[in-house]
Amino acid sequence: MSAGLIILLLIIGENSMGELEPPSRVAVPLDPAGTWVETPWGEPVIDRGEAGEWDHYAVDNPYVHPEGGKFYCFFEAQDKPFSQGGHEAFGLAVSSDGRRWEKLADNPILNVGEAEAWDSVVAKLPAGVIKRNGLYHLFYSGLDKSTKQIGLATARRLTGPWTKAADNPVLESRSGQWDAFLSTYPAPVFEIEGNYYLLFRGMETRYRRQGAGLAMSTDLRHWRRFMDRPVIPVAEEMASLALTTVGGRYVGISQPTDLRGRRYWFSVDLKEWQKGPAVNFRASVQAETLSNPFLANGRWTVLYEQKDRIYRAVLQPPQ
Repeated sequence: MSAGLIILLLIIGENSMGELEPPSRVAVPLDPAGTWVETPWGEPVIDRGEAGEWDHYAVDNPYVHPEGGKFYCFFEAQDKPFSQGGHEAFGLAVSSDGRRWEKLADNPILNVGEAEAWDSVVAKLPAGVIKRNGLYHLFYSGLDKSTKQIGLATARRLTGPWTKAADNPVLESRSGQWDAFLSTYPAPVFEIEGNYYLLFRGMETRYRRQGAGLAMSTDLRHWRRFMDRPVIPVAEEMASLALTTVGGRYVGISQPTDLRGRRYWFSVDLKEWQKGPAVNFRASVQAETLSNPFLANGRWTVLYEQKDRIYRAVLQPPQ
């Protein structure tokens, strides 16, 4: 299928995979010719905490899970620079309209592991929240002294408490391979015909030769790579891929090393991807890692990192 035809399907909102896209969402097209505009202009919607708090130094890398008329933003934060003994953990903010957000009083909801744990240095990039058998599953990136890998935390409620899986990491890095370092993308976990699919970021070395990989599972705890190679090659330097579904198709917004190269990516099966047009984005500074696009009050919305704070943008139709 050509990229042009996929774009057309996204615009008209055709739905041929209803189990992935609730009818209430299909009616709102995501037009790649539109412009994402920072709203409100120049004002973070989730700000850093006060001096001495767990999120004083930075809040970033948001992922948004809509459920029950509310929006749950999982984000990572840092208390102080690493050179001063800083740590990264992640927390949760809740909104009823996608614009005004309130942090949980008992943040952070998940922290780094013990001294020799696989996630002893950072626990970050929360993403992929999905519910199975009454249990929420949340995936995240952990780092020890040598490599990054992907782990799982579970909870009965979105607000926690969250418990790390005993057999973490659930997706391990591979020394000497294209994915010697792993981390999560701001993308949901998708269930298709009884299997679960997770897109992830693989790196040959940290922040170099970065591609998009695909893993699959039948139980959300045991994962295997769908194929040995990345589904989007490392030549694209895919530092982030913010992903959603529109009309049963998949649309991603990339973040390459050079942000001027940010583009749409399209797929019908998560396995084969085609590069689309450039992303039109207007921000007061420089919009970095975007959340997964989500619908709030009938408008496509993203949250994103900018100056170590989290901002919001809304997709405006083309003029």
